[in-house]
Amino acid sequence: MNSREAWFKNPFNGGDERTASTKLDIHRNIWYSHSEGFGGNNIDFLMKFLDTENLSTVLDWADERKNIFSFHQQTVLDKVQVMQQENERAYTILSVEPLGNKALTDYLTDVRKIDIE
Repeated sequence: MNSREAWFKNPFNGGDERTASTKLDIHRNIWYSHSEGFGGNNIDFLMKFLDTENLSTVLDWADERKNIFSFHQQTVLDKVQVMQQENERAYTILSVEPLGNKALTDYLTDVRKIDIE
């Protein structure tokens, strides 16, 4: 976990994995399960967790737990703030060198049809 993201074991398979594969983007308040290839917002999470496509089921579930479960108001960052935070963590290119792996250059030129010159 860092100030931008947190990783968890997949809650949809009982957390039965050795390495955390579900990422929560704290700033955007979205999640993605890399082990299953899907993600979304809080409502999407609860729909998957409760195994329903019915929004009213999710809202009823949350309402029943209003004393112990709440949707906290999230801080919404505007795009400028998010971009500034991303730029603070930007990488610096120290050098640019030609590709040295023949298998990679063959793949790029023959399969992907990318001119690497």
